[in-house]
Amino acid sequence: MHIAPLAGLIRSHGVRYHQYADDSQVYIAISRDDADAQLATLEHCVSEVYEWLLHNGLALEHSRYSVNQARSKPDPVKLPVRTARTFVHH
Repeated sequence: MHIAPLAGLIRSHGVRYHQYADDSQVYIAISRDDADAQLATLEHCVSEVYEWLLHNGLALEHSRYSVNQARSKPDPVKLPVRTARTFVHH
């Protein structure tokens, strides 16, 4: 099964991504002024990706799912780091 249709789904949320043969990475830039809205966007995107995968007989591997935060300034926006179970509705 091809996962190429995921690209359109992810793009529809304004979220950036990288796709590999068996791996997809989504990411978004978050600033102090819009952190809550951007996190909500990312959460909604991941939730829809999860639903798409389920609908197509696939699944997220929770053991390989991670949330990473990169900072560009000494005083970064402090974001809650959530697990896959928080992002994805079961």
